Amino acid sequence: MYRPVPDQAQSFPWAALLRASSLHIGAAAAAVSLRRDVAERGNVPPELFDQAFAVSRLTPGTNLLALYVLLGRHFAGWRGALQALVIGSLVPSFIACAATAAYTQYAAHPLAAAAMKGARAGALAVLLWAAVRLIRPQIATHRTRGILLGVGAAMMTLAIQVPPLVVLLLGGMLGATYMREAP
Repeated sequence: MYRPVPDQAQSFPWAALLRASSLHIGAAAAAVSLRRDVAERGNVPPELFDQAFAVSRLTPGTNLLALYVLLGRHFAGWRGALQALVIGSLVPSFIACAATAAYTQYAAHPLAAAAMKGARAGALAVLLWAAVRLIRPQIATHRTRGILLGVGAAMMTLAIQVPPLVVLLLGGMLGATYMREAP
């Protein structure tokens, strides 16, 4: 499946790896961008990209780096795999270090403090919306039990201050026991 094709090494859009590594937060967004850049524009057959993506999802560790390595190896052998690994790891590392250095330098600035307040508010909104999306199907199917589970989880987290991992584990066990569909 992943035999190197040396004559195609020049046709692989290495810039697509740079773009996916530097402009996206999260592997899913980077993989979608990379698929658009290399598979939908004809550099890689879509089936090959999908196979590489499936294999990379099965590998332990950073799945996006595995995808880069598989695609790089297909186009330029082990040298291409190494190039893809370097692009996929050094570019985001450089960006993270630069962002950290900039934040460290300007953290005390009032504008940075205001931006962090906004970021915290945004993160809280995302967290609450995720909770609503997780609870909504259960409430639709098991109204009373779903409401009780949601209120119980909120009370454990807010009032009793049980660690979120414990609440998640208990919620999963109770949900699997009392809210599953009858066979």
